[in-house]
Amino acid sequence: MDSGVTIRRVTVSEAALLADLGARLFRQTYEAFNTAENLRSFISTSFSESLQLAELQDPDMTCLFAEDDGEIVGYVQMRKAASPCEESSPGDAELWRIYVDQSCHGRGIGKKLMDAVVTAAEEWKSARLWLGVWEKNDKALAFYERNGFAARCDHIFRVGDDDQRDIVMVRDLYG
Repeated sequence: MDSGVTIRRVTVSEAALLADLGARLFRQTYEAFNTAENLRSFISTSFSESLQLAELQDPDMTCLFAEDDGEIVGYVQMRKAASPCEESSPGDAELWRIYVDQSCHGRGIGKKLMDAVVTAAEEWKSARLWLGVWEKNDKALAFYERNGFAARCDHIFRVGDDDQRDIVMVRDLYG
């Protein structure tokens, strides 16, 4: 684990930085698996500065950066949202986005981000934390399993005009 990495809350003044980072890391992760047109379409509707600003101002969302020597190398976003798999519990939380720059994989940064989001979900008194992960992202599926998540159902995640199957994974936090 990389002890020089710190996790901190993203400020509203960093909306443009978050938008750029989100777009860059999404492209880095999925560019090889999507058409350029679909990728452009998804990024343009998901990572604008105005959208990131609205998300940062939303009291039902948490967004954290991972920094290594002042360089932002990853982020996580969590929001209050009911799980699509089962009857929702009050305060269910969705681990909506978690990305680490590929050059930093294997250094424990994802685990630090995961620990921070679990702590935030517990502070929200969430009964469960859930996420959707592309069915073909074996590395991410294994990471989530190592962090206590189990597959419960699936749903469609649309990238441009391409419907992709996501596995919905859930980690029970209480009970």
